[in-house]
Amino acid sequence: IWHKQLIRSLFHYSTTHLNIEKGFMIKHPNIPEFLYKYRDFRSSHKQALQENVLWTSSADKLNDPYDCAVFFDPSLIQIENRSVEESLALYQQIKEKGAIDEFEREEPLKNPVHIRDYLETTIDNFCSANPSPHNEKLKRILSNFFEQHSNDLVSKMTKFMRSGTGVLSLSETPLQHLMWAHYADSFKGFVIEYNFKILPYENLAKRLCFPVFYTKKPRNVTRYMYRGGNANFNNLFGNYTALIKKQDWSYEREWRIVSMIGPDLATIPFHHLPKPSSIILGSKVNDNDRNWMSDFCKDRKIALKYIEENYKDSSLRIVE
Repeated sequence: IWHKQLIRSLFHYSTTHLNIEKGFMIKHPNIPEFLYKYRDFRSSHKQALQENVLWTSSADKLNDPYDCAVFFDPSLIQIENRSVEESLALYQQIKEKGAIDEFEREEPLKNPVHIRDYLETTIDNFCSANPSPHNEKLKRILSNFFEQHSNDLVSKMTKFMRSGTGVLSLSETPLQHLMWAHYADSFKGFVIEYNFKILPYENLAKRLCFPVFYTKKPRNVTRYMYRGGNANFNNLFGNYTALIKKQDWSYEREWRIVSMIGPDLATIPFHHLPKPSSIILGSKVNDNDRNWMSDFCKDRKIALKYIEENYKDSSLRIVE
């Protein structure tokens, strides 16, 4: 239930429904006491642990090809309903000034129409004014051209969003078999435990950390796109798309810190996490890595724990 309240307060497609601070107040008491990061013993992960830093990664480097992808229908985007003559005049204006006033304006559209309906009406009017036995073929050609253009637009938008969105992934649980297998070197790695409960309300990690919303099918975000003026555009739209994943991934029980700052800064260090409250070693850690971690935890006064396998019921548990 609180997920729906959070989405309505922060990520609603209409800015008239937004209540940013209410959204954070809804999320705050629902952040898990502990969040976890699965790691292996590669040198960069050890160095990051020593520096108490985690790095965001651009979405196009993640293992889900649809991570931060944008699903929308360009034909349903709204534009001003102009005559052909007015549209040609606007095109000439854009060509001369090198600016697209249509998309820079802040005021709502006076006479909005979906691009699909506008094109159909314009083509029908043209064909009516210019009768020809080839008009039906012309309609098909133009329809195919627009469909291809729409597909290219969605592809380019998705590429832009995936390359420019930084994601730092955490999990609610340190006891997920597949997570240990995929992200902690098949139980030869470790998990870092962070206590989020001790962080103050205004802490950046706590403010920026959100649950992932798992859905059965991709979320169509057409209505978040251009809706009659930038004044009615939710600037958190990109963050919302980064929090939506298919139900298949729900076993990860993921929380994310998302940064929307462009391709050049999508991969950056994040220094606002608390000191690890404990380190949990996998059940197959080799002696060298175990000794390294033991010395590290002793030096930093961090609790060291271990994963123990229960072969009676295939469960995992944490022991000290």
